[in-house]
Amino acid sequence: MRRIVIREHEGIWMFEGENADSVRADSPLRAAMAALEYGETLRGKALGYIIRLDHRRAGSPQDWITLHSRVF
Repeated sequence: MRRIVIREHEGIWMFEGENADSVRADSPLRAAMAALEYGETLRGKALGYIIRLDHRRAGSPQDWITLHSRVF
C-alpha cells in the first residue's frame, strides 16, 4: 500500500511522486486531484494507495486527514 501525503510548503501544496519527483499545486484540492490520478497509475506496481493531507494543525501523522484510499 503506497502512502501519498499532501503537504503545504510556502503556499504550495505538494506530494512526492515516483523517483522522488515533487508534484505541486496551488490548492489542496488540485493537489488531491493530482494525487488521485497518480494513485491510479500505481495499479500493478503497488497493492493500493492512500491519500492523506498533512495540515497545519496536525501535530503527528495520526492527525493527518485521510482523503481517499483504494486497494487494487
